[in-house]
Amino acid sequence: MDVYKILFIGSDSSQKTRFLTVYQTGNINPEYIPPFFENFIQTLEFNGKKQVFSYWDSNGQEDEDESKIRLLSYPGTNLFAFCYFIGDPSSFKLIETSFYPEAHKANPSAFSILIGLGKEERSKNHYKKLVSPKEALEAVVRMNFARYFECDLKDYKSIKNVILDLSNFICSQQKVNPSRDLEKKHEIKIDIKTNEKKKNQKTKSKSKSKSKTKTKTKTTDNKKNLSYKIVFVGDVESQKTKILYSIKTWKKTNDYIPSSVGNFNKELNIEGDKVICLFWDTSGQENLENLRILSYSQSDLIVFCYSRKNLETLKNIQNKWFPESQKFCPKAKSIIFGIEGKKKTENFPNQKVEEVSKSISAINSFVINKFDFENAFKAIEKTIKLI
Repeated sequence: MDVYKILFIGSDSSQKTRFLTVYQTGNINPEYIPPFFENFIQTLEFNGKKQVFSYWDSNGQEDEDESKIRLLSYPGTNLFAFCYFIGDPSSFKLIETSFYPEAHKANPSAFSILIGLGKEERSKNHYKKLVSPKEALEAVVRMNFARYFECDLKDYKSIKNVILDLSNFICSQQKVNPSRDLEKKHEIKIDIKTNEKKKNQKTKSKSKSKSKTKTKTKTTDNKKNLSYKIVFVGDVESQKTKILYSIKTWKKTNDYIPSSVGNFNKELNIEGDKVICLFWDTSGQENLENLRILSYSQSDLIVFCYSRKNLETLKNIQNKWFPESQKFCPKAKSIIFGIEGKKKTENFPNQKVEEVSKSISAINSFVINKFDFENAFKAIEKTIKLI
């Protein structure tokens, strides 16, 4: 099963977070739009084959610190989805002047598409300047985007279709050279339905030839591609974000640790099988419960974290975090990470750890230093072999 990472990029005014929130929740008028949408995965079937898609949001601020955090999201991306709001030309300009150069420099091999959000703005009677389809298509040619979509944020079907179209695109085009001449080959897609039949005939003939080559390679490769969604849960004081940051960067660091590392992928090789681990951080704040519960969907493994310096963080696993996770992913397996600081904690009640571990039917419990990414990763690998 292949895993595709799709990263949505744009300014805070681009409406990309609203777009992702509406798609994930199914609510066209959500009461709360988070400043940053926690990433999610879903499995879709194209051409009779199931594919896993990991959708990532990114912060849209331009200051240097936020840019450094955003850069951590670029590795491993298959498709950059650059978003702007049709009613805000400044969000459109920032793609060319800031976001596109930054992303392309960090990961030049990823495909790029452009999405105009808020198509409904064109039907309103107002005098503010809008981004026209002509301007958008000119940008597509200038920056060599592989596709252009427009989306009505008041229409859930329009939002869903964009997600399906871009997901289908990255499946079918993953091995195609992205530096092709898009305009000559009619690769630009927009809601204006001109010469649709001709375009469909061309894409059908291309997909047939691709499917033939794919079937040949399948017969020579008998190895499985597996993916596991691993969610880290615990109090803010549990130090879970520090251990995740160490796993993500693969280094011990005392540098700035973000409040959330976002989501990222790491690859394992278990008994000859390629295994993709999708690591998810969650917010430990009570007032962000509505955002956190979105992370539990389709989880394979929950890593409950507590601080070895704070007994209350261990008790909260049993009293708070485990019951909450059971509501949304009752089939997920669980392990416990007791996270140490620089100095080993003396006289911690390990009997209580065993009690909590037994009460939540945890597969195992580990004591990990907050910067010991290698042992943390080995613990994950050991657990995956058991599930």
